[in-house]
Amino acid sequence: MKQILLSLMLAFSVASCQETAATGYEDLDNKNFLKKMGDPGIMLLDVRTADEFVRGHIPGAINLDFYDPNFKTDLKKLDKDKSYLIYCAAGGRSKKTSRLLRDNGFDSVYNLQNGFNNWDGPRQK
Repeated sequence: MKQILLSLMLAFSVASCQETAATGYEDLDNKNFLKKMGDPGIMLLDVRTADEFVRGHIPGAINLDFYDPNFKTDLKKLDKDKSYLIYCAAGGRSKKTSRLLRDNGFDSVYNLQNGFNNWDGPRQK
């Protein structure tokens, strides 16, 4: 029984590493996203529109609108030595942003699974 449990844990661990290697970023659930927010050097990036942001966001987030024509240019100006926690409303824009950051040489990128709409952590208006 212990060997089966150990094998399952190892398989899950390898699958998780393969997902990160394939995408270049890591998807985090609410609990792990909140935990990662406490790490030093973390930048919280909200890629929703300004209207979405003012209706509510995660405290400490910087808003860069995914649909802004200067979005890609603004991303490239970010500090590559920082770690980035990224979210949007449902997860689509933040996944695309996470890939963009990784493709542009950012090493530490984390995406909030299912986005702000499913966020159960602290909120600010």
